Amino acid sequence: MTEQAHLAHLDEETGEISLVGPEVLRELLYAAEEDGLLSVVLDPPGPAERGKLGTLITDAIESALELRGACAPGIGVGCDLSTAVRDQLYRARLVELRGLLLAIPSLAGVLNLGGSLDADDSAVLRWWLAATREHPVRLYIDPSNRFVGVYERPAPLIELLDGQRRQKTVPPPALAAELSASVQAMELSEPPPTVVALAAPLTQSEPEVADGDPLSARAPIVAEKPEQTASEAGPVVREIDLPESDALELEAFPHTPLYANAAEQWPGWLAEIEAARGPKPLAAVERMFVTNYVPLSDAVARGLASSEAARALATWSQSFEQSYREAFDALRVRGKRPTMVLDVSEIAQRIARLHGARSVQLVVVDGMRFDLGLRVEQRLRHALGQSAALTERLLLWSALPATTAVQLELLGRGPAALPEFTGQVESEVPVARGRMATTLRRVKTGHRELLKLDVVESSLAEPGGPATARLDVLADDTARALSSYLKRQPARTLVMVFGDHGFVLDALEGGGTRARHGGASPEEVLVPAFAWLVGGVH
Repeated sequence: MTEQAHLAHLDEETGEISLVGPEVLRELLYAAEEDGLLSVVLDPPGPAERGKLGTLITDAIESALELRGACAPGIGVGCDLSTAVRDQLYRARLVELRGLLLAIPSLAGVLNLGGSLDADDSAVLRWWLAATREHPVRLYIDPSNRFVGVYERPAPLIELLDGQRRQKTVPPPALAAELSASVQAMELSEPPPTVVALAAPLTQSEPEVADGDPLSARAPIVAEKPEQTASEAGPVVREIDLPESDALELEAFPHTPLYANAAEQWPGWLAEIEAARGPKPLAAVERMFVTNYVPLSDAVARGLASSEAARALATWSQSFEQSYREAFDALRVRGKRPTMVLDVSEIAQRIARLHGARSVQLVVVDGMRFDLGLRVEQRLRHALGQSAALTERLLLWSALPATTAVQLELLGRGPAALPEFTGQVESEVPVARGRMATTLRRVKTGHRELLKLDVVESSLAEPGGPATARLDVLADDTARALSSYLKRQPARTLVMVFGDHGFVLDALEGGGTRARHGGASPEEVLVPAFAWLVGGVH
């Protein structure tokens, strides 16, 4: 440990903080076992875990305690970090453990474009650094995090008015409700979007706008009428024709694999999938899907992984489908739910305010599932270059049944309609065919208007070739239509591109069937959303 940058070293009764590499960490873990400490090593978080660092750490500690045979957490201990950690240390002592060793890996996966943690993750990291002064906690951080940006605590208004900086006790950041909740009782997974440093910062003369206030002239988002109740909102989706865009030359996109090292990495993804047993917190389910399930599925589709991997994927998918079906009715009425497609309008407006956007456009790509969305993102980055920046990538859940009509119905009626929603809609949403499928059409649902692209849904209505080749072609067509639209938008326009539901392609000899959707499998339920900020970006 002598060769590592040593931030602080506190006495044995409290804890210590150090930057340590993997080799030194292995020695420290061995020593911690001899010292009677509970060792907790986090997995590197990915983009889906942005804003959830507190939940990830708490879940990891709970899993380690469970393996040691510790008792369950006390009632009401999940309200904040301080209470939760005190309870965890108390339960550790009951199984003859003297303290906690927490190893934090590279946080690169949850950083924004400016290389910083968001406000919530910053608060959590600051709290754990301070906790080593009060608790028997050894905190070891990967050296790759040395230059990660961390936001300081907010200053109370009275301090700014007085011009003084008083040192006060920093309250521990709040945790999500029911941290130990499984996928059968999902907690709300809606962290605020991160702040990205862009080329056109806000000036001091421009007023700040609170989330609940009307939007200022600085960021005039597309105006919406007040929320309608379930009884007031109509189920009819009305289409409004847009003028056709000029014909554009077809752009050739590079076809590179989603995961370049899949041939070497798929055994590790398989091991993670096979190790997943029993109920998991929502964050763990989302992380498993993004970092293991999707890459392993792509490896199987490309013929790089064994039949054992295909069986493991089928088992995980069936478990997910059964769990989500059982959980959906409960999460509708309890309010503890994941971030869903029906939330996309509110999320887009929050992101727009944070980035100083002057307008917001919602673009739904009918049938764009998560792995297809990743392909589209690759191609849009190539096509847009410096003319637009991807500010956020989100994972959304479709309501059941996972169909376009249901998602647009709930988008029009708003989140308040979810508890009373029966899943029945009175009208289906027409799908454009042929050349019109590649043209964005304006659709009005309830009091909201959005643009809809039908190229995916139209193309998958018939059987086709192998899944990988079909997805690549679909990504090309989708990216051409979207890049053409994005390039025509005024500067500082935030375009939220999202899927409404996914699909499943069943294998046939030499190809695949027409797509089916409406079920609860991960391919049908989990969809991407991408917030692109156009113009004024370096």
